Amino acid sequence: YTPQRTGTVPIEVRAEGHRDTGILLVVDKDDKVILIEIESALKESPLSDRPRRDSRHIVTDLAQECKVVYLNNLLGAILFEGWLKKEKFPESAVLRWQGANTLKRLTGRGIKLHAIIGSANTISQAKKHIQNRYTFEATKDGRRVDDWEEIMEFLREESNQAGRPSDKE
Repeated sequence: YTPQRTGTVPIEVRAEGHRDTGILLVVDKDDKVILIEIESALKESPLSDRPRRDSRHIVTDLAQECKVVYLNNLLGAILFEGWLKKEKFPESAVLRWQGANTLKRLTGRGIKLHAIIGSANTISQAKKHIQNRYTFEATKDGRRVDDWEEIMEFLREESNQAGRPSDKE
C-alpha cells in the first residue's frame, strides 16, 4: 500500500477471522512532528478522564501546522483512542512510549521530531533527541510550563526564530 497523501489514513486489518481498525499517520520528509504524552499532557492527571484546560484547542491548532503523534504509557492504545475521540482531539496515531527506543525508531524512518510534551521523565529520556521539550512538572531537562497557552507561545517563538536569518549570514 502506497499512501496518496500525507495526514491520517484510516486502516482496517483482517487476519484469520479477526478484524481491527486503526490510524496510519503519513508524514512527508519535511513535516514537523510533535509528540504528546496523553496521561501527563492531555489529562488533568494520569488516572483522570478530564482533559487538561485548553489542551484540546491548542492541540487542534498545532495539528494545523505540524503532525501530532500521541504517546501512551499506562494502558492500551485502544482505550486512549476512544478517549481522544470522545474528547474531540485531532485524530492521529497513538504509540506506546518505550523511551529513547521510540524516538530512535521514528528518527530512523526519517521523521523530524520537532517537540515533545509529556512528563518530566519522558522529556528527560528525549533530551538527546528533541530540542523542544515541555512538561507541566518540575524538570531540569526541558521547560516547565503552567498551561497549554504557554506551550503554544514557546513553539511559535521557536518557529519565528528558526525563520530568521542568523547573525552569521
